[in-house]
Amino acid sequence: MGVSIYSLVAICAVRYACIAYPLYVHSALGRKTAYIASGLTWVAMLILNSPIPVIMLEDAGRRCTSRDKTNTVYYIYAFVIVGADFALPLSVIAVLSVLIIYRLRSMRDVQRRMSQYQVTCASPSMHHASKSATKRVMALVLLVVAVFLICWTPGMVLFLWNIITVLGPDSSVVSGKTSCHQRGVMYIVQDIAAIMAFSSSSLNPLVYNFGSEEFRKAFVQALTPRHMLRNRRRSSASASGIGMIRRCEFSARRTRSNRRSEV
Repeated sequence: MGVSIYSLVAICAVRYACIAYPLYVHSALGRKTAYIASGLTWVAMLILNSPIPVIMLEDAGRRCTSRDKTNTVYYIYAFVIVGADFALPLSVIAVLSVLIIYRLRSMRDVQRRMSQYQVTCASPSMHHASKSATKRVMALVLLVVAVFLICWTPGMVLFLWNIITVLGPDSSVVSGKTSCHQRGVMYIVQDIAAIMAFSSSSLNPLVYNFGSEEFRKAFVQALTPRHMLRNRRRSSASASGIGMIRRCEFSARRTRSNRRSEV
């Protein structure tokens, strides 16, 4: 779970860096940088989740419970997991989204003031295109935050509820008061929350696909087999070559006709 969440955080950070520092980021980004960022994310999540097998065990009822019967371990566990897997990334994504929107609005205001001093015919259309692109990026940023909240909030709330009822000091009392029907409903709700949490990883590419033409092209290119890409490049190269040959033939015919007219 943490890998997908912090991958989204990394994407938001890169998006803000591209808007705030475009010249530096353009030279720094690449496939090697993506590999390094992915590797660091995996290592950090492995380190963060490594204490779980130590502090948790499976009881006779095939439930994950705390090895320590006091209140200390499961409260620390709940605080770390919810804080690291939900509160911290949500805060970072929210702050980066606000900064992105602020930067875009500032850039749009600067472009509006610059367009007022331009007297070319293309300036109104260029300003309208820039304004629509800015609105599209803002909508994409807000949609990413909304998808994150909708997908992860139910799971984290139920996780805290499980920590309190299953691992807490009153777990036996709570389990004794619940009927089989209530437990069945709770299991179904927990499964739905888990599906929503894991579906966030599959929804984010769709969100970026509808919001960014560059991402859509790169996504299609990544899914296209290599031999099809080679054939497409060859066909485009041959088409451009044929077009160049035709232009050369046309210019040669026009040159010959001009010479004949001069004679």
